[in-house]
Amino acid sequence: METLSISLRVKGSGAQHDLPLDGGAHELLWARNSKAFFVDGGTSAYAGFFISAYQLNSKGSPQKLGITNAAQKDMVATFPPCKALNHDEDGCKRIAAEPEYNMSGIAGTNDSSAVDIFAEVPCSSSYGGIMCQTLGYEIGVPTGNILRRVSASQVSQLWQRSMAWKMHIPDPPEYVPAH
Repeated sequence: METLSISLRVKGSGAQHDLPLDGGAHELLWARNSKAFFVDGGTSAYAGFFISAYQLNSKGSPQKLGITNAAQKDMVATFPPCKALNHDEDGCKRIAAEPEYNMSGIAGTNDSSAVDIFAEVPCSSSYGGIMCQTLGYEIGVPTGNILRRVSASQVSQLWQRSMAWKMHIPDPPEYVPAH
């Protein structure tokens, strides 16, 4: 069986670069100043959504940036998987140690210094009482620092017009009662 691979050809100052994209890549958004872009993708219908950010250097060569680590850690701290009602004991420990919450880029700033990101706990029963919880982040590029964190209702108010889907504001999370 053949494996499909997708690449993007980026032309810079007299040079061109064939950039292999991550499997599941499906949306490309350029910054208005053309100095950065990001690719959204997903590996299934409910989980594995990712953003790959790229910044172009002075010669137009793209550099891939890991910008979602701080947002992933903040999501775990905000929605702790091992405290969720009906959580999977083994799964929650793995999620807490290596979170893979859904991350989708919504828009970049005019000067390519930040990206607005929609973050979601996958809508799967394996996440128990925290499934489908959402937050928004303005993430600095190239640092990956969280510049601003916004609630689900703020994401809807501020960013819905830039989103390709109708956002659903989830019910509050449910946690195991304290003993």
